[in-house]
Amino acid sequence: MKNIPSAVQTLLASGVAPMMADVVTFRAPVVGSYITGAIGNVILAITNADVDLFITPDSTTPTNCTLAGVYLPRGIPPSSLPSGPAGSIYCSAIPMDRVKISLKCGLGVDSVDVQVYPRAGLDVLFGSSLQNCARTGVFDAATVDIFRVFWSGSPGQSFTGGGVVMFAGRVAEIDPAGRSTMKFTVNDFAELLNMDFPRNVYQPYCPFLLYGPGCGLSKASYTFAGTVASSPTPTAQAFAVSGISQANGYFTQGVLTFTSGVLNGLAGTVKQWLNNVATPLQIMPSAPSPGDRVTLYAGCDRTWETCQTKFSNGAMFGGQPFIPIPDIMTPPIVQGSSGFGK
Repeated sequence: MKNIPSAVQTLLASGVAPMMADVVTFRAPVVGSYITGAIGNVILAITNADVDLFITPDSTTPTNCTLAGVYLPRGIPPSSLPSGPAGSIYCSAIPMDRVKISLKCGLGVDSVDVQVYPRAGLDVLFGSSLQNCARTGVFDAATVDIFRVFWSGSPGQSFTGGGVVMFAGRVAEIDPAGRSTMKFTVNDFAELLNMDFPRNVYQPYCPFLLYGPGCGLSKASYTFAGTVASSPTPTAQAFAVSGISQANGYFTQGVLTFTSGVLNGLAGTVKQWLNNVATPLQIMPSAPSPGDRVTLYAGCDRTWETCQTKFSNGAMFGGQPFIPIPDIMTPPIVQGSSGFGK
């Protein structure tokens, strides 16, 4: 049973025929996120309405939202937008459609396909096309909320309304089918039950998330801030950092986050830290510019040696590094015997 927000109830009770549309929001994963810093972790919000919208998630009922907007031409540049309500999320009117939503009881995984038709040169994210962002992993495992929103108003006027979440899940597959088409397959959260059991097994590596509850380290103590250097020329594959002088390998398997520039809010795993040059695990949507601010925090390969020597945190190590390597042992075969002892 869905909670209908009071704004929608009031609108429907007024007898005025409301306008109706879908709003789809993409949010970065909370843990190990590739994207951080956006409102509510929302990195992209789109609508199939013929107007641009501002939605504000309901703080008390997360499955609801309030809505405000203005009648604007499709695709107006964000720099020309009027200010939305505090804490609101701008929804761009990008052409899209979706299949019919079907929900079932039980543990079966429901899914929805969302087809998006980005406009070349107009619909961009982190300075790059949506298709390129998909190829570089920006939307991997992102949480998707599909709202049905209602409002009333006249062209040229502002309007208000509300909406309710019709489907929520995670991006399971992305098909950038062409220069003008993208298909997102979204599975509901029941897919999270498809996991190995038991969760914890005997292994030489630590199972805990770095800086998480089991690890116990303070992330702030191992976070450093710097700026993108001008030499060598920064690219989408690698860039040098000034203002940080940690040893080679210190940030390998850690995370870098941009805090300014066209990539502001973009974060990703560090594949290599060598001679003050950071190489992300995934190619970034676009190259950073010299002077862009970036923060990096130390990485861990989850071995006993790194935990003890790099972090002095051996007491919290969760692995079993001294378990013997599994071997297959066979008795010696004696000529004339079956090879089995009595």
